[in-house]
Amino acid sequence: MHAPNNDPVRFAVFSGMLVFLIAMVFVPGIGDGFYFDDNISIQTNNSIHTLNLLEILKTQTDTPSAGRPLTNLSYAIDYYFYGENAKAYRWTNLILQMLVSISILAVLRRLLPLCFKTGFLTQQKTDWLALGATLLWAVHPVQTECVLYITQRSEQFSMLCMTLAFYALLLDHQSNTSTKRWKILMIASTCIGLLFKQTTAALPIILILADRALLNKTWKDVLKQRGKVHLTCMILSVLIAALILLSDPTPKSTGTGLGVTRWQYLMTQSQVIIWYFRNCFWPTGLCLNYDWPIVNEFSQVIIPFGICTGLVFFSCICIVYRPRLGFALASIFLLLGPTSSLIPIVTEVAADRRISLILLFILLPAIILIGNLCRQSKDKVCLILTWAGVLMFSVMTIELSALHLNHIVLWEHTRKQAIQKQSSWEHLGCQYDSLGQWAPAWQCHSNALKLEPTFNISRMNLGMVNAQLGRTDRAIAQLNHEANTPGIGPDALNILGNIYKKDKDYEQAIKAFRIAYQRAPKRWTFGLNLARVYNLTEQYEKALAILEPLTQQPRVHPDIDSEIGFSYSNLNRLNQAEQSYQRYLLQQPDDAKILNSMGVVQAKLGKLDQALNYFKRAVKADSELEEAKDNLSRAEKMLQAPQD
Repeated sequence: MHAPNNDPVRFAVFSGMLVFLIAMVFVPGIGDGFYFDDNISIQTNNSIHTLNLLEILKTQTDTPSAGRPLTNLSYAIDYYFYGENAKAYRWTNLILQMLVSISILAVLRRLLPLCFKTGFLTQQKTDWLALGATLLWAVHPVQTECVLYITQRSEQFSMLCMTLAFYALLLDHQSNTSTKRWKILMIASTCIGLLFKQTTAALPIILILADRALLNKTWKDVLKQRGKVHLTCMILSVLIAALILLSDPTPKSTGTGLGVTRWQYLMTQSQVIIWYFRNCFWPTGLCLNYDWPIVNEFSQVIIPFGICTGLVFFSCICIVYRPRLGFALASIFLLLGPTSSLIPIVTEVAADRRISLILLFILLPAIILIGNLCRQSKDKVCLILTWAGVLMFSVMTIELSALHLNHIVLWEHTRKQAIQKQSSWEHLGCQYDSLGQWAPAWQCHSNALKLEPTFNISRMNLGMVNAQLGRTDRAIAQLNHEANTPGIGPDALNILGNIYKKDKDYEQAIKAFRIAYQRAPKRWTFGLNLARVYNLTEQYEKALAILEPLTQQPRVHPDIDSEIGFSYSNLNRLNQAEQSYQRYLLQQPDDAKILNSMGVVQAKLGKLDQALNYFKRAVKADSELEEAKDNLSRAEKMLQAPQD
């Protein structure tokens, strides 16, 4: 074995190559808009719409970041700077992917010399193999979900913490001094990783297995050198994981109280795990949402269950007799354990991103095994295999990334690949909803209901689409039916309110919006809708009672400022109206209606010159706005009157 690689120039150059190639593969997929759970993670996750650190770290129950306080903090930071700019969040994910990849490169440069039977690789070839293996992980098609699906940055943070802990383990072993800094980094990475994602709970066991398999000949040596640090990592991870589980962060999506037993989930996961293994080497069937069916009969899974069980037992035997192989196999099942064992995750039985963490433990041992089996030209075999894989995966990932630019195309792809189709039909329908394409939206929601007649969300969305298509009575009946459904009841009431508002039945609209806002007081859009109807019915004080608390958010939506400005203006509180409209125009400077309203306020304040300027801007922004043109004409006459 050659000395630990310490060429900083080559590492810097290879890191630059990593950054360039990762950008080349994923940047084509960075687009606007949120999809799938992103709206729950960002748009309706009220815990990130605040500057209260305690509230952020507490997280909001039944969101993708529930029980993951540091992941939630990362969303809060992005929200503070970028609001709902989806592209900015994806750039953050891309940067994280680059950082994780650089840390993996640093680990593999030190790890690879330990993995072969003989040190046949030169230092330069070791670096090239490390770079290739890192790229195999970094540009693999399963990574598109971690990079372009904003919510899944928790996987990247978890991987970063795991890699740092592993790097600290290697440096602690190779260090010539008895410094404690690497041991501290191991412990810190383990604890911090758990606060990003619970999967990191497997890290302490993986570290001790790696210590035995790669760095020491006996368990006695492991305990002698790092026994205390391994024990500390295990105790702290158990305590942190227990505290997270006791808080029950996801009661509506996880657990046996949702109609799926532990045994059913375990049987189903045997199929899913085989699918994961297949996608590591030939990832042609990837999609955003498989909607994997739950297995009820053991006869359906005899073969996959037997394979998975056999591999688990084989990994246990290998830990004793072939520690390196045992370490790789055991790590795969340990990492999959939190999501693929006995705790049912009913809302997402299978997900490609879960492959991200196990990918290196599958692809790298495969390359090393082939290299060690070849008696001649081991280095050429390993390098050719690795870089051929990088080329193949890069092409596949570029194609998959491009789907994310058009969410209709993305969900069409998902619908074709999904095991069950109802959920992907529903998401496709929601994309058509957002574009106002009501006919195809109606067809998608209807198809989802044909496959699953009790699909409440589809019934609610079909009611909304029926309203847009003019089938008001049918829409109201469908939405009233869902008004008391747990979870979606407030949304159904909000849609009902909009229907009544459109029909100018303001009494019913107020009733629907008020109940929706009472049930979901943190949904500021519900409060805004209620305030709008109060303003329409000249109940300005009631509107302000709703709107003024909403202005205490760290980032106030422009629509809140425009509506509160309208209330203040009609109550003749002109200075406050002016301030509200100014805040709105900072974000929406070309809104003709608000420019006109601002001009009216300025005129009432006696600032005719400024009023004239705003009326001119309003007419320039919308030459068809008659009210602005009339106000402009009157303002010009008033300013000319003294001269006449």
